[in-house]
Amino acid sequence: MMSTVMDIPFRDTVTIYYDSSYIVYEKGFFHTDASIFGDIIENDSLTGTFKETNSEINSTVKSAFFGYLKGDSYGILYYPFGNQVSKQRVDTMKLQWGGDAFKSLLKLENVKLVDRKATSNRITEKYIAIDKKDETFPDSIFVNYSSTLKRDFFTFNKELEEKNQMKISDIVMFFKQSFSEMYATTLPERELSIRMLDSKITDYDKISKIFEKFRKNDF
Repeated sequence: MMSTVMDIPFRDTVTIYYDSSYIVYEKGFFHTDASIFGDIIENDSLTGTFKETNSEINSTVKSAFFGYLKGDSYGILYYPFGNQVSKQRVDTMKLQWGGDAFKSLLKLENVKLVDRKATSNRITEKYIAIDKKDETFPDSIFVNYSSTLKRDFFTFNKELEEKNQMKISDIVMFFKQSFSEMYATTLPERELSIRMLDSKITDYDKISKIFEKFRKNDF
């Protein structure tokens, strides 16, 4: 059994565990309870956003898990607060948890390769937008490949990985300062990145039990 960490700076960290038959995603969520000083008027635990007025709140972080049998279109989402269990589409959960939302930025018809640096174990490519469709599209994208990543169950861009014979390890997107029509203000230069790396399992017994739950559908 191995694991891969998806690290999205300032937002989320998603850990992907896998063995010969199952893939399990783990993601931490905040859960908030109202104290005696007030009431929460909205508690959206699955997204981690909370609204409250004149209240003092207590927050807890616990892990939610999504697991599925390799090749299946549906899997099971287990959310620990209230022991919520639901059936979810694999492609939907990959989009929400697995970084699939970034894949559309690397469609080759939308970007142009302007620079490439390569060594025996690492490649860096720089792309710019052919036609920046809207303000959410970055001005430039740096794609880094690593020869040390070997996992074939997840890819940011299969075509690019096959061409370079390496896995994409991280994607860094840069945005120039510009006026935002969406927010009616000038946004500064900014950077957004997503990273994939191998990581050792720190609590093997815990993860083994989680895998057993998915195999037996016993939550």
